[in-house]
Amino acid sequence: MLFGTLSASGEQQRSINLANKTTGNLFHLNYPQTVPSEVDFTQHLVAPLGEVILLELHGVGFSEHGCHKGGFIEIYDNYADRNGTLWHLCELNHNPGGDEAPSQELSESAYSAEYKLIENNLARPAPIYITSYLNTLHIRQRTVQGLAVRLNATIRLQADIAYKMKLIANDEEWVEGCSPNPCQSGGRCITQKDHGICQCRGHFTGRFCGLTMCELEPCYFGKCELTASSFKCHCQPGYMGQRCDEKPKPCEDNPCEGRGECHPKNGGFFCRCHAWWEGARCEKRMMHIPYKPLSERMLQEPFWLGLITVFVVLAVIGLVWCAKRHFPEKIEKLLADEAHRNRSEYRMFLISWVIKELIEV
Repeated sequence: MLFGTLSASGEQQRSINLANKTTGNLFHLNYPQTVPSEVDFTQHLVAPLGEVILLELHGVGFSEHGCHKGGFIEIYDNYADRNGTLWHLCELNHNPGGDEAPSQELSESAYSAEYKLIENNLARPAPIYITSYLNTLHIRQRTVQGLAVRLNATIRLQADIAYKMKLIANDEEWVEGCSPNPCQSGGRCITQKDHGICQCRGHFTGRFCGLTMCELEPCYFGKCELTASSFKCHCQPGYMGQRCDEKPKPCEDNPCEGRGECHPKNGGFFCRCHAWWEGARCEKRMMHIPYKPLSERMLQEPFWLGLITVFVVLAVIGLVWCAKRHFPEKIEKLLADEAHRNRSEYRMFLISWVIKELIEV
């Protein structure tokens, strides 16, 4: 059970470090006596990293417009959003008849009896549950004009199985304060304006220095290994670079050794060797010049291939031009000769037919 006695001395704050698997109750100031007047008191609950705080609050309800009695309870979580999350709570009326709650001027015994009656009232409203985003919560109790909200809460700690993913997904590195020191693994907390920041040692990083560099999975196509001050990536075959995110360039290491020109090909390379060199990497010196016919050497030269292509195209164009110019005259002459031959054959046929008819007569 967490409790303490506090005099009415204005704004105060206290940090409470919770151990693993803590369970307990948190009551209002000076419980079971009356709440001090004009008090602004904040309790900073801090759980071990990797656990969240579960609050179960009784006799209060959420309010967006303030409490009509003046006093209130605020619970805020600096890590729940970029600007934090605030819950404003007011005391609910526990009397089923709708009468006002007893005033704080009741005697100590009457007040205790009233509180026990409220605790055992079957008609009291359902509790409110609030869970911290990471491992801290702030509970502020404010008394205004002698009126306060009575705090009755149960605190439990629960393992946060997703806390590493929360730290990885959020690139923010600030912490809400340096007291108590939130930095893990020997990290140093430095105050900067309204927040603090952790300077991590060795291969630790992130908010609270709660992650190792390998937990951020920096190696895209490889396996991460921690070193004394950083990390090292062991890349898969076919990848290179500090984070294994680069494809190797086949010609980057000069595989032709300056004795030829390297050209990428199908994920690999081939070397076009200079004179007097041969081999896959132009590593062999030619001891003799191989004989090749002139025609074969000419065909292997790009200049001669281009020149031959030009001559072939010109020859085709010349043939087409000659055909268009001379063929019409020859065709016309052939047609005329054919017509003359046909007429001569027809006359001979007529003469033969006439002679035959005369003989028969």
